[in-house]
Amino acid sequence: MKLVLVCSVIQLIAIFIFGYGFFPPKTSIDIIEHTGLDETFVTDELVHSKDGVKNLVLMVIDAFGERFLYDSTSMAFTRRLIAENRCTTVRAHVQTPTVTLPRLKAMVAGIVPNYMDVILNFASVEFTEDNWLYRIKAQNKKIVFYGDDTWQKMFPHEVFEARSEGTTSFFVNDYTEVDNNVTRHLDFELSTEGIETWNVMILHYIGLDHIGHSMHGRHPQLEIKLAEMDSIVERIYTSLNQHRKLEEFSLVVLGDHGMTEGGNHGGPSDLETLVPIVICPTFDQATKVKKEVKPVMDIEQVDLVPTLATLLQVPIPVNNIGVSFYDLLTSDEIGALRSILTNAVQLQNLLIGIKADVNLDSLQNCITEARAGTRRTNNNSIDGIDEIRTRCKTALHECQDAVISAASYKDHYFILALVLSIVSLIVFAYKSLKFNFNRGHVIIFVQAISIFSSSFTEEEQDTWYFLFPSLLLYELFLLSRTWNAFRRGKLRENQGNNSFKQIFIIMMILVAQRYSRSLTEGMRRRWELFSDYNTFNYTKMDTHIQSAIELLNFGYLQKVVDLGSFVGAAFFLIFTNLSYKKPPSFIILFSFMAILAVKWGNFEESTNFYFCHFTWLCIAALFLMRKFKLAFATWLFLVCRTRTYYVLFLMHLTGYSLPIINSNIEITIFYTVMASSFFFVGNSNSLSAIDISVGYTGLQSYLPILVGIQILLNAYSGPMMVFLGWFGQKQASEDLGSMLTEVLLYRHLAMCISMISLFIQRYHLFLWRVFAPKFLFESVHYMLYLLFLGFIYTFNLPNKFTNINKSK
Repeated sequence: MKLVLVCSVIQLIAIFIFGYGFFPPKTSIDIIEHTGLDETFVTDELVHSKDGVKNLVLMVIDAFGERFLYDSTSMAFTRRLIAENRCTTVRAHVQTPTVTLPRLKAMVAGIVPNYMDVILNFASVEFTEDNWLYRIKAQNKKIVFYGDDTWQKMFPHEVFEARSEGTTSFFVNDYTEVDNNVTRHLDFELSTEGIETWNVMILHYIGLDHIGHSMHGRHPQLEIKLAEMDSIVERIYTSLNQHRKLEEFSLVVLGDHGMTEGGNHGGPSDLETLVPIVICPTFDQATKVKKEVKPVMDIEQVDLVPTLATLLQVPIPVNNIGVSFYDLLTSDEIGALRSILTNAVQLQNLLIGIKADVNLDSLQNCITEARAGTRRTNNNSIDGIDEIRTRCKTALHECQDAVISAASYKDHYFILALVLSIVSLIVFAYKSLKFNFNRGHVIIFVQAISIFSSSFTEEEQDTWYFLFPSLLLYELFLLSRTWNAFRRGKLRENQGNNSFKQIFIIMMILVAQRYSRSLTEGMRRRWELFSDYNTFNYTKMDTHIQSAIELLNFGYLQKVVDLGSFVGAAFFLIFTNLSYKKPPSFIILFSFMAILAVKWGNFEESTNFYFCHFTWLCIAALFLMRKFKLAFATWLFLVCRTRTYYVLFLMHLTGYSLPIINSNIEITIFYTVMASSFFFVGNSNSLSAIDISVGYTGLQSYLPILVGIQILLNAYSGPMMVFLGWFGQKQASEDLGSMLTEVLLYRHLAMCISMISLFIQRYHLFLWRVFAPKFLFESVHYMLYLLFLGFIYTFNLPNKFTNINKSK
């Protein structure tokens, strides 16, 4: 046991070392660490052609993907402004991870945040890097803010005016009040008096994102919310147009990231990484001839930063890697060239400051040509300005691409981590198995090395969906031979009866597996590859069939599903309750009724909170009574969505039935079932598959630790139910300790292979889409299983667990 513990600790150390090498702190320069290059030119000669806009409104619509503007007609006013050339729209590409915190950093500082910001997204801290908000404040200009309180956590209170107000962004079931609390401030801010009290107003609406999380990415409520956002755009634009000349204001409407069909985000799909940016007004002549509503060009999201800096006439943040597209917004060729020149000087300073491995010759030529061009313009000679601007933007984009794609890995950390991981794996395997491998070990090893393939990693569930029934069918084949031997009289009656029972159980498990898989099969990425999948035409079908489909889609089928979920949850809790000699029946009954009220009752939200709190009291009582199985199960049913209740019940019965099969590779089958059940409830190896809305069940204030626990409970509900069922059967077994250790060995192997795969594929095209998320998921898998084993060992469940690995 001690050696196993040592190997596990070494593996944890290897994970953190590898993670530090792969996700190192971002390289940047401080605002006072300029190289001195062209500093005199920047401060003395580069005089802007005009003052900045008096008022700029930055309206961020959370999860506002490009399809919500270009493919939807709900934002009628915004689309009309674009069609009449009163506004310009571009399509921005967003780097992963597509969650709010790193996207805000990109929008204010022009940087590509670290991938680990996806974790910090749940606990935002002050942002200290140079950004255009600090630059504006340094010029004694005023910024007012309303919306997602992530902004207020990132920036100290003195950045925003005292009346600014944030809204809690993590209660994803609220998509109405959370936006109304932003809009209610517009009456004053857009009034004749109010508009004089600010230079920049930032509005961050999060209702659209919440609809996606709590419903899905195609829910009709999204169109209603888009129409609401459009009315706000109309209100802001109309008010600014009344109080200011066109050249004195700017309205910028954009999304921080997109949204998948399932309503989530975090991954690298086009639905998540392509967002629109609308900037009003343009200074070109408006036209009555309607043009098509589509982006005029594709940019990177960080390109917004130097563009806003030009509009506001403030210095570009020193770590910005964005390329200004100010030339799209103005007919002032002199101003456009100077914007690009400022951008080029800033980017050159950055690349020299961070010692980037980038060829700066083309950028230096750009600066020389642009400087000469601006001097010619002072003499009213603008010949060749377009060509200079084109060559400069090409040079800027080349440098930008090099910085974005550059990987600052620390290979010596990789090597150290891999050595520790491989050595600990070898020692672990020798200690627990003596290198005495069976066919089950070979199967798991083959599956583990399959993650070197991007396709096998991205669609890992298919591997487990194949292995799960295949192993059971192999056992069925062996049992059928035993049954035939019994029928020929070669075996005793009890052996034949056992074989028949085992065959029956395997058949039932296969049925449960097929049903559980079907619950979320339609959500898989491969079905999205079919262009007609979401736009199936029913018009050519028989009218009776159409009517039947409509009945099933609207109401009746949902009632059947809800009833079945209720029955499944009830049977599970009754079944689990009866497994105790002294079951806490009243506590289970009360908690079940409370969950029933939360899930299916039409109560006010405040009433539901009371029911949730009562359920938590019941769960706490069960923990104190050491009824851990019931406590975890009750908590799972409170947190998880009702549509998964079927699967949870079936997975518990599957885990409970596995020991009855009495297979020689029981642990391999058990591990395969747990891995499959992780995907049965809708998970995948993509961050966007994580359902975060369940984390806020029963909460009235944001508690990051409790939210995180509930998100993990939901994500691992399938494996937990399998484990609880299996553990209930095996807890009296003498070899339980060695079995749990063998599962830990499998997890150890998967973690080690994942690190090797990520190291080899660190320059792969799908690195951030496939291999990096897989490493994060495997790390969480490993640490949670260790935590679970520690819980079992700490509470001595069962007493014989102290003999873990005794036989080894």
